[in-house]
Amino acid sequence: MKRSIWRRVRTAVTIAAVAVVVSGCVDVVQYISGSGSTIDVYLRFALQKSAFEMANAFSDQPQNLDQMFAEEFNLERAQVLATLPEGIAADYRALNTEFEYGFELSYSADRDVLARVDGAGAFVPRIGPSGMSIPLAESSGGGDGGEGDQFAAAFLGGAKYRVFVSRRLVSRVSSARLVTAQQAIDVSVVELPDVWMIEFPVSLWLMAAETPTLEVVF
Repeated sequence: MKRSIWRRVRTAVTIAAVAVVVSGCVDVVQYISGSGSTIDVYLRFALQKSAFEMANAFSDQPQNLDQMFAEEFNLERAQVLATLPEGIAADYRALNTEFEYGFELSYSADRDVLARVDGAGAFVPRIGPSGMSIPLAESSGGGDGGEGDQFAAAFLGGAKYRVFVSRRLVSRVSSARLVTAQQAIDVSVVELPDVWMIEFPVSLWLMAAETPTLEVVF
């Protein structure tokens, strides 16, 4: 791919930031479940078209949004699946509805296969006896701190990345944090009847100077 998809996401979000849509424009959901030795993962990344439409309405130079989405996020199924480690059987589905644009990715793999995955493979959980780690994808590299970055950071403050972990797979989650070589940030863990919900602002990922890893402690 010409540029990391996540760098392209940050560029598009900066465009929409001028609209100051309170609910945010990014929706990221990951669901992790499994039975026995098999781990099942579902990932959904969607950009809300309404935010871009509002930004376009106030722009002196309106863009063709369909063309912009096609150019910035023209991901082929083979390209996405090629980023996953060997041994993972995955399905990819592009999203392009009246309301949102993005993709869904789901895959299943043997728990032992995932435990042996090296640094490659974003969003792939490595589950051990005492915890789980999920490296996120390459982000923006921190940007240059300019006005566009400030707009994007403020705009992304209302957007959340939510990870749901089945309680059939993991009986207890005691804490979670986003970790880079420079810092560790505690993130929210909520106990629900059937799942654990781990939640943090998308900005902690997409605006990070280094690519973070979500570390979950059982």
